[in-house]
Amino acid sequence: MDFSQPHRLDAGGFIVEGLLSFGRVIRSLALPLVFIAVKNGHLFLTWQFWAILGGLVVVHFIYSYFRHRNFIFYVDDEAQTFVLSSGLLSKSKIVLKFENILQVNVRQNVIQQALDLYSLEIDSAGSKEKEVDLYALSEPTALALRDYLVAKNLSETENREGEAQQEPIADELLFRIPNSAILLVSLFTNYKQGLLLFLTFLIGLIDVFRDFIPTIDYEGYYQDYQAQWMNFIGQLLLLFGLILLIPIGINLVKYFFTYFSFSLRKNQKGDFMMHYGLFHLQQVIFNRKKIQMMSFVQNRILKLMDLGILSLLQVNTDPQQKDQGIIHIPGINTLSREAVWQLVFERSLADEAVEIRKPKIGLFMSRMVKLTIITLAVASLWYYRDGGVMGLWTICFLFILLSVYNIIYYGTYRLRIYGDCLVKEDGVWDQKEMVLPLDRIISVSVSQTIWQRMPKTANLHVSTASGEVVFRHFDRQALINLSNQLLYTVERV
Repeated sequence: MDFSQPHRLDAGGFIVEGLLSFGRVIRSLALPLVFIAVKNGHLFLTWQFWAILGGLVVVHFIYSYFRHRNFIFYVDDEAQTFVLSSGLLSKSKIVLKFENILQVNVRQNVIQQALDLYSLEIDSAGSKEKEVDLYALSEPTALALRDYLVAKNLSETENREGEAQQEPIADELLFRIPNSAILLVSLFTNYKQGLLLFLTFLIGLIDVFRDFIPTIDYEGYYQDYQAQWMNFIGQLLLLFGLILLIPIGINLVKYFFTYFSFSLRKNQKGDFMMHYGLFHLQQVIFNRKKIQMMSFVQNRILKLMDLGILSLLQVNTDPQQKDQGIIHIPGINTLSREAVWQLVFERSLADEAVEIRKPKIGLFMSRMVKLTIITLAVASLWYYRDGGVMGLWTICFLFILLSVYNIIYYGTYRLRIYGDCLVKEDGVWDQKEMVLPLDRIISVSVSQTIWQRMPKTANLHVSTASGEVVFRHFDRQALINLSNQLLYTVERV
């Protein structure tokens, strides 16, 4: 296909545009509609209301049709840019340089599946949202444009005679992640949300018991109050069960529904493509040279199953939109993790570390000081509010638990030094590894707080194009020597 000529979206695209924009309008008017339904619900039963609503829908789709007709895109080969022109009453034009393209995604939501259409999204580094969304393309057009953009800029192989290679890209299947593995990650991860909800529920439960117990007349009829207690406890158990289901529901949407039927493929140029999605099908291509760091997280339950969540951090120029440039691969095992590492960084993970360093005791002491201040503040607030000793004993017990947590955290915190990368390990329940390849580092610095001067410790700040990683409370002189080595490596690269 000749993408240098202006192209329009598929004819059925105005239906996709109309339905999606109409859904956004309904969501924005949800609160006023609920208010009208409560105050004047009889209006929904009149023919005038439905006539006005039907007229607005017709006008909306007519507007969507003409807006769809003014949606034009093409490629400017001379300027090496992708150009998108859109708008009916207010014209807009997006000019995106190939060198700024971060990823190209081919997706298909439920509406597009019904119309056999695809959406091609182009993201650029630093953009807050997707830069370009071609929401109504046929499958051949979407795949051809995707391959065209990949051949233009996302691949490592230079084009012959300055022209893009438009031959079909053969994909090699690297691995698939079983849906059962993604489901297990959804069920046995992200316990922090559940813990916070449980603590909130527990505090609310204490307040309810305080209000409920004094109202019981123990000299009255025992059977009546026994029934009240059983009903009250049943409601509490039901509420507690619903609270426990909230994190699971969030994880199912975040992982299982989103990454259903995940597969990773590699093309001839070294780029990789991910296929996944249950209701929203996605095909995402990334340039491995734009991957800056890699993290791997697994809790102790998932570790027994040899499962975890692998995250690849891409180039990001907007710190406020850091999450936009992260690729998540949930349910990955050791072999698949090794395959991704080989694909992105072209080396094995099985090598032994050249050096392993442990932080000084200052890391534990600083966390304990912060914990003590917070505990004293909570205890003072609790005592000022209720004046109860039982609450103070509860806070002391929690303080002991958190102290044990800090001890374990200090024991797992370490810095691994390899010939071509640094690895930060930490975590108690959720154990995390952050891998920083040396050739992706752009700056290194050593900082020292006033509390670190006496023990002669410091913090190492390592920055890449996707963010900064800090190694805290290591020997200052050792960090200075390490930073000099890293700076030499950065300058040599």
